Amino acid sequence: MRTRRFRLSIGVLAVVAATLPAVTRADTPAPAGGYRVVARDTSVRGAEHMRLVRDDGPVVVNVVRVAPHSGLKVRTVLSGDRVAGPAPAYERTTSMCQRTKCAFAINGDFANVSTGEPVGATVIDGQFVRSPVPHHHQFLIAADGTASVGPMIWSGTVSDPGTFLLRPPHVVGIHGVNRSRQTDNVILYTGHWAPSTGTGPSGVELLARVVEAGGPSPVGRSIGIELVELRGGDTPIPPWGVVLSGTGAGARSLRDLWSRVQRGEAGPRLQLDLQASRAERAAVGGYPVLVKEGRPVYLSANDGFTRSRHPRTMAGRTDDGTILLVTVDGRQPCCSIGMTLPEAADLMVALGAVEAVNLDGGGSTTFVAHGVMVNHPSNQLIYRNGRVVMDGTPTRHDLVLAHLERSVTTALAVVAE
Repeated sequence: MRTRRFRLSIGVLAVVAATLPAVTRADTPAPAGGYRVVARDTSVRGAEHMRLVRDDGPVVVNVVRVAPHSGLKVRTVLSGDRVAGPAPAYERTTSMCQRTKCAFAINGDFANVSTGEPVGATVIDGQFVRSPVPHHHQFLIAADGTASVGPMIWSGTVSDPGTFLLRPPHVVGIHGVNRSRQTDNVILYTGHWAPSTGTGPSGVELLARVVEAGGPSPVGRSIGIELVELRGGDTPIPPWGVVLSGTGAGARSLRDLWSRVQRGEAGPRLQLDLQASRAERAAVGGYPVLVKEGRPVYLSANDGFTRSRHPRTMAGRTDDGTILLVTVDGRQPCCSIGMTLPEAADLMVALGAVEAVNLDGGGSTTFVAHGVMVNHPSNQLIYRNGRVVMDGTPTRHDLVLAHLERSVTTALAVVAE
């Protein structure tokens, strides 16, 4: 069974009060639905952070609005800068914010509880770090900074462009990036995966040197690589290269490519090409889509994930291109009970979202401002019957000593461009 590391945050109320000045302007916007703005921070040019309260509930919301063309960007951050491997699988959102010098941050994608890897795709600063999986949605940021939500459509190839009439082109398809290898597939591994591929001896692997700047796996443009060695498995991934790993039909295609290069039937310099529409700058996984074309999307499911009130984390965009990063505290009857997914969709519409997606919530929900956690996570350290215990659902008889920040797989951080 996996355990996650937590951070003890004492005196959170005092930190929040110091971070967010009290609202004094009568015209500070608040979404419809009974919300009022209790604190607002505009200290970062191009971003506005508000803390909202709805007494009917009660519910506490943190939202940051990032204006387009403001000199700020929303960046995906990966825990430990690694998808897998021996490094800690999780990192606190505050830590990811601090090391990227972010102004604001929220937690990101759900975690694979068996491996600690993010479930969906990851694109960081234009580098293809992890490919998507079916039925998992994405928050995507295109090359021009425009955000969108939905599936991530992508493709990957390694090819020899060939010479007209003298040598026909040769193409090998890539079926995944920094994911566990499956039968008949070719997987691309980069340094974001782990120190080595971690694969068994059943397939083959091609070690390749990246010979152009801007690598190792840029989205939206080809980059030159040179094949170095054909290996059996668990190939170390050097900082200067990538590894193509295949089994079954994938292994046969890699052996054939290596043989062509050795015989001179394919050029020594090949092209690695990764395309991902609408995700040239950044991507992080989430589920489900909450808002599409300005209308809430309500799931028909009647499970606890959908219909029960929990802490929520969400990302979206408004019609003018403003990016919204939002958290809702929950599981705290005294202060904030959380939201169902339909309620979360309604909130995003009320905030002006025309597109929005749900990210990992529950005990993972974290909002960071200026390097400090300013929301109240549901995991709490409490004093009960003479003992100090950790509990996500304290009763009115318990004394809450602190809120505990859960380590997560990814974050969305607001940083200077």
